[in-house]
Amino acid sequence: MMDGEAIGVNGNPMENLVANEAVDQSGSELLPAQAVKEEKVKVLLVDDLPHKLTALSAVLENENLNLITATSGFDALRHLLREDFAVILLDVMMPGLDGFETAALIRQRKRSEHTPIIFITANLANDKNLSKGYSLGAVDYIYAPVVPEILKAKVAVFVELFRINRKVRQQTRALRTYTLDLELVNRQLEHRTRELQSSKESFRNIVEKNQEGIAVLDAGGTIRFANPSFVRFLGDPAGGVIGKAFPFPMEVNTIQEIEHTGSDDEILPIEVTLAETQWEGITAYLASVRDISLRREAEEALKDSEEKLRQAQKLESIGRLAGGVAHDFNNLLTAINGYTDMVLASMDDENSLKGYLHEVRRSGERAAELTHQLLAYSRKQVLVPKLLNLNSVVENMTNMLRRLIGDNIELASVPDLSLGLVKADPGQLEQVIMNLVVNAKDAMPDGGRITVETGTEILDVDSDAMHPIDKEISIHPGRYVVLIVSDTGTGMDEDTRGRIFEPFFTTKEVGRGTGLGLSMVYGFVKQSGGNITVVSKPGEGTTFRIYLPMSAENAAWKRNESGADAKAEVGFETILLVEDETTVRKFLLSVLQHVGYTVIEAQDGKEALELSAAGGGTIHLLLTDVMMANMGGRELAEKLSQCRPDMKVLFMSGYAEDCYPKGWEARDGIEFLQKPFSPGVLAQKVRSVLDSAPAVAS
Repeated sequence: MMDGEAIGVNGNPMENLVANEAVDQSGSELLPAQAVKEEKVKVLLVDDLPHKLTALSAVLENENLNLITATSGFDALRHLLREDFAVILLDVMMPGLDGFETAALIRQRKRSEHTPIIFITANLANDKNLSKGYSLGAVDYIYAPVVPEILKAKVAVFVELFRINRKVRQQTRALRTYTLDLELVNRQLEHRTRELQSSKESFRNIVEKNQEGIAVLDAGGTIRFANPSFVRFLGDPAGGVIGKAFPFPMEVNTIQEIEHTGSDDEILPIEVTLAETQWEGITAYLASVRDISLRREAEEALKDSEEKLRQAQKLESIGRLAGGVAHDFNNLLTAINGYTDMVLASMDDENSLKGYLHEVRRSGERAAELTHQLLAYSRKQVLVPKLLNLNSVVENMTNMLRRLIGDNIELASVPDLSLGLVKADPGQLEQVIMNLVVNAKDAMPDGGRITVETGTEILDVDSDAMHPIDKEISIHPGRYVVLIVSDTGTGMDEDTRGRIFEPFFTTKEVGRGTGLGLSMVYGFVKQSGGNITVVSKPGEGTTFRIYLPMSAENAAWKRNESGADAKAEVGFETILLVEDETTVRKFLLSVLQHVGYTVIEAQDGKEALELSAAGGGTIHLLLTDVMMANMGGRELAEKLSQCRPDMKVLFMSGYAEDCYPKGWEARDGIEFLQKPFSPGVLAQKVRSVLDSAPAVAS
């Protein structure tokens, strides 16, 4: 359309467009009333003549429409790049880019390829133009002069279609979103269903395989569900318990311990609990039944362990008391027996007092024996182990044992001639044999037979002897020398056999035994790394078996001889004597000076260090008590050895705990003397230590 072309005949665009009819400014005929509040719909008006755009805008003006104008095809295309339109009113005749060319370009864009186009033209329609326009996507033609009602009606149709399409698109998007949400919900529901099914299966497995009996009861106590364990408790393998009455008291929220008799008439301790629950929508009770046999056994074992612990604590206290008493008593006996020996040695045989002194000396020896038993029980005695042949020890004691047991008891010795050596304290081993034989003698008041036998056994983990009666005994597989003492006496019942190693326990009448003999045996065995077993029944006699580790040393065995009356050895060396008991120190000083030694005496370790530092001369031997106030013998020996490395050390004590300083056990020239001892034993031991090889630093 050219610039000079008019819309109407009169050249007045407004008059021609309205065509003698008023314009309805409400727009109600264009848009439904319910859509007034909706988002405005955009309509694109394209014409190169501004007055025609003004006229068209006036006809179509409506509050629900957003009219966009373009004065050229290029301007229209720019709008289409940014906006979506319900309809495009496009003039056919425009300079530069006419309506048909513009329509072709509009249809090439995907965003606008379906946007309705209404061509506006003043030329009469012909088949060629109509065909071309419709081929380019036109939906209609409007001819000038424009009739407002027709224009508004046609635009309203496409505006309504646009609104409908927009709503459909919105609903489609909402439906797609809803569908996606629904699919998500369905997937979640399927997942929850699988989880629920899995939980049900897991719960069923837990209930079915639970060792506790589980049942569900209705309000009347009738069984509605029962797992296999509950069925087994009732002894009905066929499972016919459903519908039967609950066989135990209906006490809710309480724990009942019941002695239940099973199908095999075995009485089984069980625990029954009931709790209120829901079952298939009704009030019910959840019952559980469990076997508490193991718990009862554990409780009994705990009680037994607690009793043993109390007994062990009691015995430990007695042991400490016994050790302390023995220590003090041995100091007294050292002076009593020592001075008695010195007085006896100085008296003529015709002296009338000599017999009394011999009785004093024998009483002192018995008292010393009692302290040894106390120390053995408390495992505080000092063991001086030597390589021994057990056969020789038994042989040396045979005559003494025969006199001890009397004529109405036969003593038989059965030695193993291929017996290996053991490393043990000879005096304590002799005491063990004597105590076992005396114990056997007392079990045969009417006579009988005692057999002392030796042998060798190889113990492995399955051997009976590898299971000691006390967890404090530690025994390892290997080769052991065995001492067997058996009798044909009255035997013991189980309760007595379980207590025989307790201190002061005795079945003898008052005045006939201290109850320390077997506890001393027990203490020696524990200290020697061995074990002891007892087999006894009433009327069938008793057999003790003592297992001592076989020594791996190949040194030749030498017969051990008692040094109680050994000849005193004279000396000339200097001895540092340290003893906090004044009476004992004076006795030791007298003996050592009598045989020729130079003695420096100190009442404790602190004074001994001061005397050693003050005197520059050689000290050949330190003779010290182990347990002293201020500074003990162990600490004193350690300090003096730093400045006097060639000095020999001889410890003495009536108490063996922590006797040697740490690391000194393996040193040569370090010896121990158990109190009480005689003057001759003291002199011989001092001489032996001084004559030994030089000390080797640890």
